Amino acid sequence: MKKVLVLIFMLLIGAGTYFKLKNKKKILIPKKIYTAKYMDLNETLDETGIIKVEDKYFISITSPIDEKILKVFVKKGDYVKKGELLATLDSYYIKKDIRSLKNKLEKLTLEYKKNLKDLNLKLLNLNYQINFTKINLENKEKDFKYYTWLLSKYSYLYENKKIIPEEKYKNVKVTVDKLKNEMDSLKKKIEKLEKEKEYLLNKIRLTKEIYKKERINTLIKLQKKKVKLKEYKIISPIDGQIVALNAKENSYPQNPLFEVVNPKKLVNYIYVDEIDIGKIRKGQKVIFKVDAYPQRKYIGVVKEVLLKPFLQNNVVFYLVKVSGFNQTGLLPEMTTHNEIILRTLKQVLVIPSQAVKWEHGKEIVYVLKDKKIEKRVIKTGVENNGYVQVLKGLKPGEKVVLSFEGD
Repeated sequence: MKKVLVLIFMLLIGAGTYFKLKNKKKILIPKKIYTAKYMDLNETLDETGIIKVEDKYFISITSPIDEKILKVFVKKGDYVKKGELLATLDSYYIKKDIRSLKNKLEKLTLEYKKNLKDLNLKLLNLNYQINFTKINLENKEKDFKYYTWLLSKYSYLYENKKIIPEEKYKNVKVTVDKLKNEMDSLKKKIEKLEKEKEYLLNKIRLTKEIYKKERINTLIKLQKKKVKLKEYKIISPIDGQIVALNAKENSYPQNPLFEVVNPKKLVNYIYVDEIDIGKIRKGQKVIFKVDAYPQRKYIGVVKEVLLKPFLQNNVVFYLVKVSGFNQTGLLPEMTTHNEIILRTLKQVLVIPSQAVKWEHGKEIVYVLKDKKIEKRVIKTGVENNGYVQVLKGLKPGEKVVLSFEGD
């Protein structure tokens, strides 16, 4: 019985101690405090990417024609300049065609000049005949006018007055008739000569048109051959390094003949999934690092979003092209760790992210007010670089507790 009483007594003491400790409040002593304030805050997107040579500076050079390679002027690993001659192809036959067209053009011009000269001489002679005949006609017309007047006078004197002899009258009349016939003959001759002249002028015009047409056609063929001849010289389209070479002298082309890369023309391709791609805009600032230089920051801008999605681990990704950054130390295929600045919120209320706690699905902070700790529910927005935007529940100047003594 005595043992039972002792046991009950000990249980009562233990229970009292438990309830005393349970009801005792924990004293919270702030260790670090931060005053809520306004500042600029960036909304960012963190993604991985890769350094690549920009497409237009990675060139595969092919031969557009299947002619034997005569000479190769470079070797793999050489650095070349834009416009530098890399190789030449056998151009014997096309040069032969060019010479033939030049000879044809020269012959065509000589024949044209000769024909035109002959036609112009004929025209000159014809003009002389026409002018001579016209002068002759004018003289006949003058004579005809005179003898017609004389005939009218003689006719009056002979028929009415019988002053002049009949023979003289008849001679004048015969002369008038003769002149009339000669004038008609000269007019017909002039008409015929004018037709010949018109025919000759048409022939000259047609000769010029035919020559012009044939000359233009020959020049076009010649120009095409000259343009084609340029293809027999394999030229580097960019500054860069020969990274692949398949061209061999005295053999036919195996494309690509050369691959030229400019390793200084780099871009950063960022992998962004379909959920976030709608946030990306041209001109957004990008800050990135590479594993080789973890302390170095590179700053570029979004150039474009490539509309060529690809699937990886059942997730659709897009490539975001970033350029305009300092390329010191960067090499193709380096992995990049990117911070894309989607937008900058100007002068918003912020506190350190570590001040925000979660309790029962709500965001809370501990506010130091009048030397007392107050638990308060808040609503947050954008978070970046250890700071979070406060949308509701705090005012600027209020102090939030970051940590307590004993935490």
